[in-house]
Amino acid sequence: MKYIWMFFFVAVSVLISSTGSNAAEWVEYDGAVPEDAVTTYSEDTASAKRQVPVCRYGTSVGFLGGRGVCNTVGQDLKRERHEEDFYVLVSSAAKWTLFSSDLLEKPGLTTNSETTPICRYRRTVGLLDIDQGVCNTVGMGKKVKQRANDFYVLIDPSACQNAGIFNTESETCDCYSGYDGDNCENEAACNQSNKQKSMYVNYDFDPPLKESNAFDVSAEITWTDINGIDEYGKNGIYEAYTIKMGKNGPGGYFGAQIKGKNSNEDMLLFSIWDAKDGNSMVWPMHGNCKRNCNDCGSAKNPGGTGVKCSYDLPMDEGERYTMRIQRTAEQGTYTAEAETYTGPVWQVTAVAEGSDDEIIVGEILFQDLDADTGLSKFNGFHEHLGCTRCASFYAKVGRKDPVVQVPAATALAGVSGKHTCADCSCDKYNMTRQGDSIFFETGPGTEPDFPMGGTIEF
Repeated sequence: MKYIWMFFFVAVSVLISSTGSNAAEWVEYDGAVPEDAVTTYSEDTASAKRQVPVCRYGTSVGFLGGRGVCNTVGQDLKRERHEEDFYVLVSSAAKWTLFSSDLLEKPGLTTNSETTPICRYRRTVGLLDIDQGVCNTVGMGKKVKQRANDFYVLIDPSACQNAGIFNTESETCDCYSGYDGDNCENEAACNQSNKQKSMYVNYDFDPPLKESNAFDVSAEITWTDINGIDEYGKNGIYEAYTIKMGKNGPGGYFGAQIKGKNSNEDMLLFSIWDAKDGNSMVWPMHGNCKRNCNDCGSAKNPGGTGVKCSYDLPMDEGERYTMRIQRTAEQGTYTAEAETYTGPVWQVTAVAEGSDDEIIVGEILFQDLDADTGLSKFNGFHEHLGCTRCASFYAKVGRKDPVVQVPAATALAGVSGKHTCADCSCDKYNMTRQGDSIFFETGPGTEPDFPMGGTIEF
């Protein structure tokens, strides 16, 4: 068996030098090692038997063992063995490069399924801890080891940036047809710098909501041009309104999400967090709602407890929905584990244009919230779900100005927009105003009317 595996590794080292797909990608392992499989081979590995293919399970990375088992280490620093549903890394151009901090700023740094760089020390493979500058690896032994010096990261010199296509003749990246922005060259792997960043709309009211809380507000969302996400085939877009109760009360958001993979995953949402000071919790009052750890899957936002309400609703381009949030009861009750909680109940609904059917997205009880406390904030945001690389697809969504129905005297006094990252590289965004609506635009062909990280007054 020892000699059979030595022959196998030599064969792999020859095969990966052949021509093929340039950009590094993960392919599902089907029992056979792909021609362009990336192995642990480089000049510092002394013998062929040390060349093992790099594999991934979820976000954990490691090496493919002799019995078709993927041995990995994740960010939790646990060693695991996987016999199925894992991936092998393939590339005809990726090379192991001695690590230095300046490599983090260069394109082509190969990562796991998210944005964590892959690293290697001799024949062991793992993930780079960027903050500490160390490589956490798994090898033939049982322990996960940490390397601070003389380790390597994987660089793909042919990695094209911002949806570019690698030209094998000129060995350059050609941008897609029609792209003429200033930031054609972005990091190839999607990250916080080159992703389509969120944009926000701020609504000013007269009198200000902080002085005169609102108790019934409606607003419209129009999926103006979203068919590009179907071809893209993953992630999604979230059109949401951010809200807050009173000065120190709970807050959250509600809105609509479309998904790129399957329209059956589209949904309407209503999510509220418990008050940070712990004085006011929220409780589900409808079958669409449940206690939840909101946004706990986000690395940037650790999340917190609250209530999440959702309603599955396939949505299409051109459709328009009026969403409404209102207080439906000054005093409601919720009982859980022999405890009874009281407070006002708020409801979010949606009605599609041309329909008389009102969809109840959810109802939430705000424990011990004063009866005279309502919405002290009502704004909105446009967000690409997951990490969507700059210019992956075009999208345009309309947001009609909100209308405060209670109190009836409250009127919209001003609208402004904001982009969230001054130092990012994606310049494919814009916000415009037409009549009583603002429009968010992102993707190919979009040119900004205001600077990255800046604001625009309408």
